[in-house]
Amino acid sequence: MIKLKKWMMNPCQTACHVLSDESGEAIIIDACAYYPKERENLIKYIENENLKPVHNLLTHGHFDHLLCNDLIRDNYGLLPEVHKGDATIIAMARERINEVLGESNFTYDIPMPEHYLEDDERITFGNHSLRVIHTPGHS
Repeated sequence: MIKLKKWMMNPCQTACHVLSDESGEAIIIDACAYYPKERENLIKYIENENLKPVHNLLTHGHFDHLLCNDLIRDNYGLLPEVHKGDATIIAMARERINEVLGESNFTYDIPMPEHYLEDDERITFGNHSLRVIHTPGHS
């Protein structure tokens, strides 16, 4: 059975999800924590549930979906996975994120994706898999 944990994070109230199953493997979707407490709560949840994240997925590349990908990379060695159509948006966000969010005392190091998702691709974790359905339009 898949377990779902959802938070609304950052000033944009972007949804972050962690999917896991009985194996302990997990997928993080839209790691978007902005505030230090949000970032801390995400990591605490993963640790308290004894989860092993195996994928860091992005629904798309807008800046509010990227804010915690450095933390996921640093803690779990996972780079974001997103459709290749969002590569340019992520690259632009990487260049400007700290300028735009300059009022914070924190520097964001947004990593580029390691793997680009394709339509109908299977994403496996634990005893389950998800199917990618490319739905362009928002980004």
